[in-house]
Amino acid sequence: MDISLPTGISANPEDLRVLVEGVDQLLTDYQIKDGHVILQLNSIPSDEFLCVRFRIFELFQVGFLSPATFMVYEYHRPDKRCTMFYSPSDAKLQKVCEGATCKCVEADCGQMQTELDLTISADTRKETACKPDIAYAYKVRITSITEENVFIKYTATLLDIYKAGEAVVEKVSEITFIKKATCANADLEKGRQYLIMGKEALQIKYNFSFKYIYPLDSSTWIEYWPTDTTCPSCSAFLANLNEFADDIFLNGCENP
Repeated sequence: MDISLPTGISANPEDLRVLVEGVDQLLTDYQIKDGHVILQLNSIPSDEFLCVRFRIFELFQVGFLSPATFMVYEYHRPDKRCTMFYSPSDAKLQKVCEGATCKCVEADCGQMQTELDLTISADTRKETACKPDIAYAYKVRITSITEENVFIKYTATLLDIYKAGEAVVEKVSEITFIKKATCANADLEKGRQYLIMGKEALQIKYNFSFKYIYPLDSSTWIEYWPTDTTCPSCSAFLANLNEFADDIFLNGCENP
């Protein structure tokens, strides 16, 4: 196996040594050379899963990691090979930074609710907002969109707070949402309003205060909140949204 490592990444040689010298002797030999990890095995089964696990570490930070290669070939017949690309951007965890401070965030993709879906009831929204793993429920307006490394950042104005998590925020304050740039099913639009409910924000120390960043991941509820009442289904849909808002404002979560 010849594994090309992304720029700025190296393998942990101690883990590889254990794979050679350990009881299982999964590897017969290994080599770390010129950004590649070369692993020698007696055989690779074709009918079962084979996992060769070793840790990697960051030598230096790189803004954008390009796809790397993973190649399997026969030692005495290197022309007989199978090669595939893998992208570090598809990793489950990604690092988001403000200044010199960074936090890891799950980088799975969120899902936008179907626009103007009249089958979603006010009770369904409230049940979602009151789930234990949902920390906040906000009505927001997107004011700007920027792309930074593997993330897209949405700056928003906080219009209403239906449920507040640990983040210290107030109405009309500016907050930030992020999503992985490759996630195409949760595209927010500048100028539009949304109901967004999700888990706790990332708290990042920034200068002498804290900045809160909200990941748009698979646990996030994202729903368009229209401002146009003239379209045929908008009035009924807005009435449904307002019923949810009034109920949670007045009664909160009865069973938090």
